[in-house]
Amino acid sequence: MIIRKTKVVGLISVLFFAAACAVLFLMWQYVQTKGSELLQQSKEIADFEAREQRYNDLEKLVNVTKPSRDELATYVLTEDKTIDFLSTIEQVAVEQGIDLTTNSLAVVEQDGLFDTLVISFSVAGSKQRVYAMLRILETLPHHAYVSSVSFTNNKEATNAETEGVIEVTVSLLDYD
Repeated sequence: MIIRKTKVVGLISVLFFAAACAVLFLMWQYVQTKGSELLQQSKEIADFEAREQRYNDLEKLVNVTKPSRDELATYVLTEDKTIDFLSTIEQVAVEQGIDLTTNSLAVVEQDGLFDTLVISFSVAGSKQRVYAMLRILETLPHHAYVSSVSFTNNKEATNAETEGVIEVTVSLLDYD
């Protein structure tokens, strides 16, 4: 026989069990929500650390390659270095003992990063020195080549004078 006291204790037990199940369910839901937030935050932290590592790697690469980039910049001709480039060629011509005059400069615009600078020089001097200057122009430390050569020899002169025109084409870095 079930007495009233047993019924009350049974009812309280059922209510307590239901409340415990409800609290357990709510706690489980709370833990799931916080777990999802924690997972999202850990992903964001991992992404941030990966970006930070890439930035540090790039910064290290920039610092390591600075000397090489500085050296490479000396071989790239830009519009602001054109006058210095021509002055250097004229100085080399003086050192070679030939007369060199710049006839013309023409910038040919092209698609891409580089334009083309075409320089025409008139040269006069002994045959050996003019050809030595031609070899120097062929081996400039820039992306350049001799695109045209025209020489005439004056055999009547005592020192075998050679005169002519040399055309040099140089890649010119375009900043646009």
